[in-house]
Amino acid sequence: MFGTIVAGVDGSPHGDRAAEQAGELAALCDARLVIAYVADPGIARDNLEMLARVEHLGAPSTGTTHPSIGQVPGWFDDALRRAEGAASVREVLNTLGAQALERAEFLAKQRGAPNVECLLEDGDPASRLLNVAARESAELIVLGSRGLGRINEILLGSVSHKVTMLARCPCLIVK
Repeated sequence: MFGTIVAGVDGSPHGDRAAEQAGELAALCDARLVIAYVADPGIARDNLEMLARVEHLGAPSTGTTHPSIGQVPGWFDDALRRAEGAASVREVLNTLGAQALERAEFLAKQRGAPNVECLLEDGDPASRLLNVAARESAELIVLGSRGLGRINEILLGSVSHKVTMLARCPCLIVK
């Protein structure tokens, strides 16, 4: 039925469920499964700063700022700065992406996927996933749904919505 399946993951529970479902389908079809994580460094800085504010990650009296992130305060900033080899936001995102891919690969194989490959990409998630699907000759794209709701989807757009609208192959959105 499917020879190659591409699954997009982001480290979220929805992404984990997408990896599990893609793994089951790959097992049923004896298909090749390509799991992709796409980091978007352009929005990462703003998201990290917002996370620091929302989570009240207050700066200790000697707190400093990570040069690649901006004004992220306190221990959060210190943890990012101390991350082994993390000289930039891109490296931090790649580390997080590698962890998400490792978990997704484990979940897919646990569900029986016979042939799993992982890709770490960066850029606009929807565009990059579509490029991966085209490059890998995917016959199915599996993505998690974030459930943002109709208003947020209209105003912001979602990766799953963009991919389903622009993909040249069937898409499966996993809740």
